Amino acid sequence: MHSRRVLVVEDDPVIAMEIADILEGDGCEVVGSAGNVPDALDLVRTIKIDLALVDVSLGAETIEPVAKVLTRRAIPFGVVTAYPPTILPEAVRGNPLVQKPFAPREIRQLAEHLSESVGAGT
Repeated sequence: MHSRRVLVVEDDPVIAMEIADILEGDGCEVVGSAGNVPDALDLVRTIKIDLALVDVSLGAETIEPVAKVLTRRAIPFGVVTAYPPTILPEAVRGNPLVQKPFAPREIRQLAEHLSESVGAGT
């Protein structure tokens, strides 16, 4: 997982910082953090990302537009949410999931799992 370039999409700045700290402690480079869909889309389209951790609900918005772009670009992403899996938007179903509140180990395991999906040489 060392040196993976990770995007964090989370509208709660404290949770976003906590996730970033966990990832950086494991040697990842958090290349961006976004709290809303327009900012997340801008980052996904303009910077190199190996994987992403995303919340489902960003205030009044859902992550669906971002999830669709991540999927189209074949960027593995995991979901970090308080929502139960049964009500997740279709665009994120089937992706690895960590429920809030989470333990740091769960974020590490999610990132490690996603990192295994990143192509060789990235």
